[in-house]
Amino acid sequence: MQSIRPARKHELPEVIALWGACLAHDQADPQLLEGVFENTGCYDPGGVLVAEVDGKIVGFIVAIGNRGDTGWIPLFFVHPQHLRTGIGDSLLLRAQSYLSDGGARDIRVEPFGAEVRFFTGIDTRYVELIELLSRNGFHVTDDSQVDIVKDLKAFEMPGWVMKARRLLEPEITFGFCEPQFRQALLEFMSAHFSGYSSWCEALREHVEREGDPRLRVLAFRSGDVVGFTAFEKEVDWYTWATGVREDLRGRKIGSILVHMALEEMKRRGAARMCISDCPIEFYKVVEGEVMRRYVMMCKSLQSAT
Repeated sequence: MQSIRPARKHELPEVIALWGACLAHDQADPQLLEGVFENTGCYDPGGVLVAEVDGKIVGFIVAIGNRGDTGWIPLFFVHPQHLRTGIGDSLLLRAQSYLSDGGARDIRVEPFGAEVRFFTGIDTRYVELIELLSRNGFHVTDDSQVDIVKDLKAFEMPGWVMKARRLLEPEITFGFCEPQFRQALLEFMSAHFSGYSSWCEALREHVEREGDPRLRVLAFRSGDVVGFTAFEKEVDWYTWATGVREDLRGRKIGSILVHMALEEMKRRGAARMCISDCPIEFYKVVEGEVMRRYVMMCKSLQSAT
């Protein structure tokens, strides 16, 4: 007997076990799943669903609606043994109906902001899951995101980066976010990257707690900040944000900033840099090794009716 119904919080252990059976390339995150049920801005029983066969959970989906014309599916998986039985199609159709009833005109299978961010997109190794979405009317909208690793053990500043820097100076100069530049960085972010709220909040927090200045590399012109890159260490070192003023892009300023960050990572003893959610153009700049590739998918409900 098959059924689609709202998930219950006490079923999380079973959902977590199912995640492990379905998504071999993504470690289950119990804390993140618990947050789905606790986040009143995202959780709605109609949008957090399980598929059940003979009393056993074999599929799970999170659908987020009531946010304008777009609905999101940041997490969706079905047990491999049930991918071609129709249960995954039924689960997806139920989520689609929920989003449509909430006013969504298109559905995006991708992360939803910082509130429910499971993955960059769908790992391309989940071939059958992508096929399931495809036969239900979803198409690929972005295949440019990758995870990369950059080996730093033998890293040296490339000659082309040093040449580019010499060509830019003295018009553009580079340095770290020393205390006297912190307010200028915040003003730069407010003027040019206000739409990147998570970046702005993280940089403001760094400034307010007087964080290590060498974890933020800046580009200057006539004393004004015109570009930045930020990096941290969690399990590995990674670069999480880079931005350059729009009228100065295309001059390799961002590339210089990133390579200065790599140089600083190595100085601190880093053997490698790992970064997720990375545009493939960035991977080419740092000459890293691609570890994963993703796709994002979308379906228009207008064309489907």
